[in-house]
Amino acid sequence: MDIQNILNIAIQVIVMGFVSLMVFDLVGGLWVVPLPPAGWQPPIIEQSTVDFLQKSGKGEGERGKGFVFSPSPLT
Repeated sequence: MDIQNILNIAIQVIVMGFVSLMVFDLVGGLWVVPLPPAGWQPPIIEQSTVDFLQKSGKGEGERGKGFVFSPSPLT
């Protein structure tokens, strides 16, 4: 083998090495999920929605009174 063939193979190996590193980096980055810190706890909800509705004064009977028809502004 002469020097031109050796340089050609060396350049091909170097270029394909960089390409494979870029492809592996891209594929590995697709599934990276940032994890929370080790001491992180999910937030605890203090009040439920039912308690909020009961405190606001709206009971079950006052919820839906059907459609409310208002006069048309065009007539």
